[in-house]
Amino acid sequence: MTVHVVGNATVDITYRVRQLPRPGETLLATSRTVDAGGKGLNQAIAAARAGAEVRLIAAIGTDAAVAVLRDRLAGEAGLEAVLLEAPFVSDESLIMVADDGENAIVSTQACAAWLDGDRALAALGAVAAGDTLLLQGNLSITATEACLAHGRARGLHTVLNPAPLHFDIGPLLPLVDLVVVNEVEATTIAGIADPGDAAAAIRARVGGAVLLTEGARGCRLFRTSEAEPFPAAKVRAVDTAGAGDVFTGVVTGRLASGASLGAATALAVQAAALAVTRPGTSGSFPTAAEIRALEGEIEG
Repeated sequence: MTVHVVGNATVDITYRVRQLPRPGETLLATSRTVDAGGKGLNQAIAAARAGAEVRLIAAIGTDAAVAVLRDRLAGEAGLEAVLLEAPFVSDESLIMVADDGENAIVSTQACAAWLDGDRALAALGAVAAGDTLLLQGNLSITATEACLAHGRARGLHTVLNPAPLHFDIGPLLPLVDLVVVNEVEATTIAGIADPGDAAAAIRARVGGAVLLTEGARGCRLFRTSEAEPFPAAKVRAVDTAGAGDVFTGVVTGRLASGASLGAATALAVQAAALAVTRPGTSGSFPTAAEIRALEGEIEG
């Protein structure tokens, strides 16, 4: 079964800093790197490395920087990239990463906003019942709704990671089978202060389950009235940017390859923990061989 990822692709510019700046503070960066990123591209790569056949649909710019995106995607086995050229410069993410691994990210979205529902559905083309549709929060609400409704009508398994939150996702939840959120996203969506209670409230509105990611603590799976914890390995975090995308992509890729939700979640937690020990966004992601090795360790 194929995983169809409709999302964004960005050129990620990362500055290393001692600590994240306070309001009004100017800092000197210790290094600067450029990498391919964007939640759509990141999750597509992670899903492909987890063993799924993946199609990524994303809008890119017409500037020279787009070569960073094309070069990254060209070497990914099992990943077909359908890149639509928008009449803008490529979307960018400016990432600041502190010495403790925490990050702050600001992204542009001209290309992502240009990818409306009509363009996305035309690029999706023929899909098969039983395929998976994976979306994030970068597209407009109309494009997101059009894709989810299309997927639900055609028997696709729908997965939504609604970050970044920039519109009310609540009305779309009944179209989703699996929601992946962090603690801030869960409390914002549900309007409930406690992340666990918020995730449980979201689960009551979706067709299937909710995965609540909790950073270094791992995640909790909500598919019944009881939450199932999945602790993460204890590691020294170097750069947490992209860890949530690794998690979402690996979960989705393993589910599409026939794994149970529990097994896919256990693997995704450990894959994300490995990613944060390295600098960069997509350049830090575990390889397909590393993901297979992690799966063997878990099963063993």
